[in-house]
Formats: sequence, structure tokens, C-alpha cells
Amino acid sequence: MAITATRAALSLLAVWIIVGGNALWVLASVSLLIGPWIAPNAWGYAFIAAQAVVVAVLTKLELDCTKSVVIAV
Repeated sequence: MAITATRAALSLLAVWIIVGGNALWVLASVSLLIGPWIAPNAWGYAFIAAQAVVVAVLTKLELDCTKSVVIAV
């Protein structure tokens, strides 16, 4: 992600890999909350939910920014 961010022209594939990875992170976090794999206490639930929300917002911002950047071919 950091290497992609330093480029003047972005690779479309790299951008979609980053956005997709963040979306998968959100899905994994939500599945941890509703699945049987872990049993966190209230603070654990709050932490997982909070970081999922932050990553979801980041993903949305990344998607919005892809419409206004120069993409390398």
C-alpha cells in the first residue's frame, strides 16, 4: 500500500488489490463477531467492531478517490 501511494501514476490492479484486501478485512471482522470461532468480552467486541468501521470508511474513501486519480496503463 505504501509503495503504491508513492507513485505518480497508480496501477489499477494495485489499487483494486488494496481496496479488495480492505473489504475482505471488514468481512473477516464481521464474521468473527457473528461466528463461533472466538468469544471476546465486551471490550473485544467493541475493538473488533471499531476497527471494522474504520477500515470500511477507509475502503469507501479509497473507492471515491479512484475516480479522481491518474491511472497507469
